[in-house]
Amino acid sequence: MQVQGPGEEDAAYYSGWRSELRSDEFDRIVRVAIEGMPKELKERLENLDVVVYDSRNRRAPKNKEWEEAEKECYGLIEGRHYGETAQDPGSEADLMPTRIILFQKTIEEDFDTHPEVVKCIQDTILHEIGHWFGEDEDDLDRLGLG
Repeated sequence: MQVQGPGEEDAAYYSGWRSELRSDEFDRIVRVAIEGMPKELKERLENLDVVVYDSRNRRAPKNKEWEEAEKECYGLIEGRHYGETAQDPGSEADLMPTRIILFQKTIEEDFDTHPEVVKCIQDTILHEIGHWFGEDEDDLDRLGLG
C-alpha cells in the first residue's frame, strides 16, 4: 500500500514549518495525511474517528503496562474491532465510537519536518487500523507497520 504526502497546494502553507504547532495546524496536517491515503482504505474509515490529544498524559492509563507503552507511542485505538458486534447493546461503551487517538506533542518531539510528521501520522493511523482489523504487534511488525 502506497501512502502519499501532501499535495503542492499545501507546500506554501507548510513552508514556515516549526516543531510546535497550534492544534488547528496539526489538525490540518492530520486531514492532509488522511486525504493522502489510498481510496480503498479511506472508504473503510467512515465509522472510525481520528482525534488528536495534546499529549498522552491527557488519558488516564489503564495500568502500569499501558502507562509504560504510552510514554513513547504516537497513537492508539479505542473501541470495538472492525466487524465486531456490540457486547451489550445500548450500553455506554457500545455507544462510544471507535477512534484512533493521535498524540500531537509526542509526534512533534520526535519529528522535525512537515513531511516527517505527515508520514508519522499516516504510519500511526495504518498501525492503529491494523489493530482495528485484529492484528497484534507481531503481526504488524511482519507487515512492516510496527
